[in-house]
Amino acid sequence: CGKGGGGAPTACTDPTGGSKPQRDALKYVDNAADQAKRCDACAQYVAGEGCGTCKIFNNTAVAPAGTCDSFAKKV
Repeated sequence: CGKGGGGAPTACTDPTGGSKPQRDALKYVDNAADQAKRCDACAQYVAGEGCGTCKIFNNTAVAPAGTCDSFAKKV
């Protein structure tokens, strides 16, 4: 996740689609408008290579630069 063939970036998505209703309800986006509320600064984010995962979205892939309405700053 995070890099496609030839080094082109790919979207960090849930390949099963199982978390889509929850992502939609929490207004998840791949690029946070507020850089202070990025996924990689959230307590629910688990870093990975390229994409990370989110505990709220059943540990499915999310973009480090993404965000949603359930952002909780890491302490």
